Amino acid sequence: MEKEILSKKNDNDENKENYITAVDYLIKQEELEQEAKEVYSKKFDKCTYDLGYIKQQVYVCMTCTNGNAGFCYSCSIACHSQHDVRELFSKRNFRCDCGNSKFQEKCCLKDKSGTLNENNKYNHNFSGRFCWCNKIYDPDEDELMFQCNICEEWYHASCITKDKEKLSESFDDYICRDCVDKYNFIKKYKFMKKICFIPYKNINKNDNLNNVNNENSLNNNTVNDKRKFDEMNMNTNNIIADTNSSVKKIKIESDINTNTKQKINNNEITPENQNLNEKTDKNLSNDTDIKNNEKKSVEKLIDIEKLEEDDDDDDCLLSLSSINEEEQNQRYDVFCDNKFNTIFCKCNRCKEMYKKRNISFLIEDDLTYEPEEDDDLDGTLFERGVKVLNHASRVPLIECISGYNKLKDKLTDYFKQFAEQKKVVTDEDIKYFFDNLHYSKKKNIY
Repeated sequence: MEKEILSKKNDNDENKENYITAVDYLIKQEELEQEAKEVYSKKFDKCTYDLGYIKQQVYVCMTCTNGNAGFCYSCSIACHSQHDVRELFSKRNFRCDCGNSKFQEKCCLKDKSGTLNENNKYNHNFSGRFCWCNKIYDPDEDELMFQCNICEEWYHASCITKDKEKLSESFDDYICRDCVDKYNFIKKYKFMKKICFIPYKNINKNDNLNNVNNENSLNNNTVNDKRKFDEMNMNTNNIIADTNSSVKKIKIESDINTNTKQKINNNEITPENQNLNEKTDKNLSNDTDIKNNEKKSVEKLIDIEKLEEDDDDDDCLLSLSSINEEEQNQRYDVFCDNKFNTIFCKCNRCKEMYKKRNISFLIEDDLTYEPEEDDDLDGTLFERGVKVLNHASRVPLIECISGYNKLKDKLTDYFKQFAEQKKVVTDEDIKYFFDNLHYSKKKNIY
């Protein structure tokens, strides 16, 4: 008898864990409503397709596609509110795919039938996976993640480094080790205090094998760029050295010719001396022309240096630092207390380099498109419902109130039997009620 009582008590305890009271449910709904207001606080009546390829919040629908399409904020609500939607956060140069040839259904906001955004780029994020570990994103998982400023991939703190104490949520910007390898000049900022370089230690040799192979080719390009830069500097130095050598040579020959001319003038003029004097004058004339040409070359070099000075190339931050071979081969994840665009060099030479490598956003205000704020979100759902009713005409208002009262009465009668039997209302019970209600409306017996 005691065992039966204990068994029933355990069953009741287990059931209590699987249900909530009506009051708890209402409180939970209010919390969800507040969360929805914070997350979906923008208007969603316009698709961003007509804006072209922009940086915007991108979403993917696991119900509609197989991981090869994304869409804008507005379409995530207007077209996919009942689907399994995942947020991919911001993506550069992305155009909304919703309703194009990759979807079976049309977009509710913009007809894009038959179109295809060929410039959009897709990766494993569009299958709901992130980081080097390729794990499916779990919003309930309490782990810090960082988005790379360049490739826009998200990485787990534990995948970046095992020493999590080095990482902080206060970091405003991050560049992953793959992008640091690809854009090797970033390592030259290691001397700056505002930038934190975290060395990567590859414990598993097979880890990230594909990334390493890609990095080798990228490093070769970086080395070639460095060689070209060094050769350019070497050629400039040679020009200056040759110019200085030529000037010294002119001076020596000029002194010799002057002494020779003075010596001849002090002696009697003979036919031989006269010929020698004429020859000397001719040499002096040629030397003067050479000297004038060299002077012009030097002035030209000075003009170039002045031009570079005007272009602020002498103030290039990269010229203040150099990296040794060990640092060149070391892989780094790079964090910044501020935004990189407030720290990276903006001299003309660096600007041209950013432009050629399509990374000018590193020094620009890299803004993400945001829809307009929805001013109608003030108050709770109930308060907004009352607000709509207050602006409704008399006939629709009466019909709405009448329908609400009928629904309330039916729900009260339905729940009364559960209360009398002290029975828990389940999801199936609620579904059964509304299925019957829908059937009654079809039969016009509501």
